[in-house]
This record gives sequence, structure tokens and C-alpha cells, in this order.
Amino acid sequence: MSYKDLLCYIEPFNGTNFPKWNKEVRAVLKVLDFDYALYKDESFNPSISTENHNEQLRECNSKLEKWQKSNKFAKLVIKHSISDAIRGAFPYRKDDRKLSVEFMNSIEESYKVNYSNFLINKLSTSCYDGHN
Repeated sequence: MSYKDLLCYIEPFNGTNFPKWNKEVRAVLKVLDFDYALYKDESFNPSISTENHNEQLRECNSKLEKWQKSNKFAKLVIKHSISDAIRGAFPYRKDDRKLSVEFMNSIEESYKVNYSNFLINKLSTSCYDGHN
């Protein structure tokens, strides 16, 4: 199954369905083994003075390569699973150095603010009609 097939399983984020969307995005990234960047920090080269420097450097480069690939693909999945109507609210450029986890966090923060505003507005404008 290709990643394009799996993207069909993600209900596009429309501004109000963050919990479900977040769960679906993370599940698809996990199935594709591209969730690494969401849970691990970018690795950095070990210092020269460490023992087994060459071995640690190879391991670090391997982890860094996996992290970069995961980060790039995760950002792509996140971007393409946001509905067209609100996609512009979350700036994204292909060459953007923003981390996939930062991208998810910015979407979550925006959702929390917007959903809180929606609930406050709903509560403050609701009227009791004798039944509800």
C-alpha cells in the first residue's frame, strides 16, 4: 500500500476535528515508519574527544538520515491532510526548516485557541428555550 492510499484514511483537518485528525496522521506516519521525527530530536555529531568516535559518528549519521527523511515526509503528510479552506492559516514552504513536530504543535495551539473561542461564543450566545 502506498502513502497516497494511506492518505485517504486521514479525514482532512478542517479546524474543528484536531483530535481525530492528529490520531489519524500519527497512525499513518507510524505505519509508513515516518513518525521518527515526531518523537525523537534531531541528532548531532558526537564530540571528537569521545571514545569510538568513528563508530558513534556512523551511528549518528544513520539516525540523522532517518530523522531528516522522517521529518520531510511527516511535514508533507501534515500539509496535504489539512483542508484547502484553512491550509493558508498554517504557513509552509518546501524549503522550510520548521520541524514536523513544531508544525503539529502550531496546528494544535491554533485549534485550542479557535475551539475555545468557538465554545465561549456558543455559550455566551445560547438561550434557554424552555427545553434546551
